[in-house]
Amino acid sequence: MVYNPPTRGGRPQLLTGAGLTAAQHQQLGYFSADGNVVRSGTPGANNVNLLVQMLLLNYMALHGEQGQFANLFQNHGLGDAALLDRFIAFAPIV
Repeated sequence: MVYNPPTRGGRPQLLTGAGLTAAQHQQLGYFSADGNVVRSGTPGANNVNLLVQMLLLNYMALHGEQGQFANLFQNHGLGDAALLDRFIAFAPIV
């Protein structure tokens, strides 16, 4: 999904911040032991609209524009704008 030529920094790094480790930012959902999607694990679990919003948030974050997400998508369902960083997987590449 993401590549930045080596002259510009190469592979994107996992984000750390918002009180979460890089691994916690990388895992945006999970399955239960019996193979079902844990719907409380993330807003995008089993909800296509919120999954698209999470994808857009991450794309914007790759370009350092995550601060504009709440203004561009005022009726998003990802929760408080101050907590959006928990759904971002990668640090900016530009």
